[in-house]
Amino acid sequence: MPSGIAPTDPIYEVIERHRKAAREHTEAVSIHFAFEATGGIEGERLKKYQRLVAETDAAYDRMEDAGLDLINTRATTPPGLLALCLYIKPLFGEDEQPDLREYIYDNGTTAYMAEAFAYLVSRSIEEMMKVEGTVS
Repeated sequence: MPSGIAPTDPIYEVIERHRKAAREHTEAVSIHFAFEATGGIEGERLKKYQRLVAETDAAYDRMEDAGLDLINTRATTPPGLLALCLYIKPLFGEDEQPDLREYIYDNGTTAYMAEAFAYLVSRSIEEMMKVEGTVS
């Protein structure tokens, strides 16, 4: 890489992908529930309802995949780490959560999202320190 050009931190793309997937899921759920509230679900409406359910499920799957990417992508720069911390901040407070599962499963183990993010943040810092030569 030419000198003077900073490497791109992958966490920004992952945050944006999760933000977009969460927004799309919220929109799909809203449309789905609004459709349910407007009348019976039979005949042609049943077919439309089934399409809406499938779209809502697909939107959830995309959001879940983006959430898993979020907890498995290490920030590679201090500004990227700060961006991740600000994005996940609602997990540690009373604010609305950024559409993440309460806990995850991985290879037979369970972790709460806060634990997974704490691990991710610590590993990101450790990797940055290795690059800078302050940790071996």
